Amino acid sequence: MPTVQIYSRRLSLVTAVLQWLVPLAWIAIATVATMHGDPELPGGPADASQLQLSSKIAFVVLTSIAPLLLGLMLRELHQLLLLYAAGEVFTAPAVVRIHRMGVLLVAYSLADQVAFLAAGLVLYFTERLTEVPLVYQLHLGELFIGLVVILLGRIMGMACRMQDELSLTV
Repeated sequence: MPTVQIYSRRLSLVTAVLQWLVPLAWIAIATVATMHGDPELPGGPADASQLQLSSKIAFVVLTSIAPLLLGLMLRELHQLLLLYAAGEVFTAPAVVRIHRMGVLLVAYSLADQVAFLAAGLVLYFTERLTEVPLVYQLHLGELFIGLVVILLGRIMGMACRMQDELSLTV
């Protein structure tokens, strides 16, 4: 039976770099845009010079949650690839990594939206706005993919248990 190589050194290197680069770059860009440019705030872009420092800091902190979750998800992918490189495909640690990736993807999908809602409330209270700038868009694609990855983790878990049972019945 031919074997399939799941592990790729290039892919592992890419995920190793991206797990740090994506969150740090995202946070740096959001910080610069919020402090000096025209940040994309709930209710539309705003002139950063008109915002209080506390509002800017709160906005940067709230919008940094999603990229940190994305970095954690990339870390789990990198660790999964390392397990595959060691030949551990249908093992409990691989199943745990897949399950964590799905949970982190669902959390990422929801955190981005919750952070934007919270930023709108912070702006309302700190900037003395006349109306609450609540903007909410649920991105179902990321949420759906996260749930599918969780399901795949469960299927891999069942396959792992079946492989263990088959190895015991010889």
